[in-house]
Amino acid sequence: MTEMGSSLAMYLSATGWVPPAESGPQGGLWRNPDYRYSVPVPEPLPDDGPDWELVLDRLAMVEKSTPQEVEHRIRGRLLDVANLCAAKDLVIEDAIPLTAAVSMVRDSWIMLRSCATTSLGARPHIAGNYRRSADDLIDLVRMAHTRRGSFIIPIYMPVRPPEEEPNQIIGLETAPPESGERRVMRTFAQSLAIIGSVVEPEPEPSANTVQDLIYAGVSHEFAAGLTRILKNKSVAEFAANFEWATLAGPAPSTPRHVAIPAAAAARIERLSRRLKSERPARGIEMLTGPVIGVQRSDDDTGGVVTIQTVRAARLCHVSVNVSRERLDQALDWMKQRSTALVSGRIHRVGANLFSDSRDSIGLFAHEQLFQPDG
Repeated sequence: MTEMGSSLAMYLSATGWVPPAESGPQGGLWRNPDYRYSVPVPEPLPDDGPDWELVLDRLAMVEKSTPQEVEHRIRGRLLDVANLCAAKDLVIEDAIPLTAAVSMVRDSWIMLRSCATTSLGARPHIAGNYRRSADDLIDLVRMAHTRRGSFIIPIYMPVRPPEEEPNQIIGLETAPPESGERRVMRTFAQSLAIIGSVVEPEPEPSANTVQDLIYAGVSHEFAAGLTRILKNKSVAEFAANFEWATLAGPAPSTPRHVAIPAAAAARIERLSRRLKSERPARGIEMLTGPVIGVQRSDDDTGGVVTIQTVRAARLCHVSVNVSRERLDQALDWMKQRSTALVSGRIHRVGANLFSDSRDSIGLFAHEQLFQPDG
């Protein structure tokens, strides 16, 4: 099978299509129980001929899309995508004022770069000290051509497929680990979501809320970049739509769409100034990441929950002893691929890291942090 034939087969399988029971020398028909159509897939399948175009046309008809969009999804099976959009009311014939376009590209890059650094540890003010390993990750990022409609810039992040770890422990349920690239894009998505939520209410964000922002991944650089985009006269709002690579593990539960109006620019600017002088709270560590392990105790009174996180810029696993109620909650968080928050003093037990407080794990749910009980 050609490389493109293999990519197409992986895409069809991931989207519910059933391969032919038997393939002839020239290929076979893929079927989907949700549609009355079938898709003929010839073999071999070069990606530059009429057969490829016919496959794209048929899938586009079924998916109510365009052949270009379908091809993007097939080729991007290991791409996380952020479709960034600005200016709803002043766009004329798919154009945008050049100053707004320059700000979109430059400041979106700054926002993403800052999230790469904060994904490896909270930093309210980076002050030019971006982490080298974080910059190595976003060297992979690509910008695609703008799409028709409001000025949309697709940002592509290649992500690795998850490395499945064998589970041979009774009572232990696991989830695939999160790649560094996926963590960067998740941090970008959750930073936009939480900053959008705290600038809407009338009162200024409290000190605790600012700390929440920091641990979510928001930095002065992120807020300042967003401010510059929103202050452009041609921008009515800044929005992002996220598409998560289907073959790179479960999609995070962060919002798929986030929109921040230009009217919030002044509040975000004030927030960025606060972040410049803010410091993370000392003494108690706040670590975030997906739940990757839930182990029930033999007597069913509780168990241990493990998250994948970053501590001192190093990838690690941190576990928490929990009650049965919190264990059941954590199991749901793991299935939903929600971001969890561990709060407490971290100590080593043998080869493992543990929080010193029982039930000291909570949920980062979309736009706001729910503090754990510890």
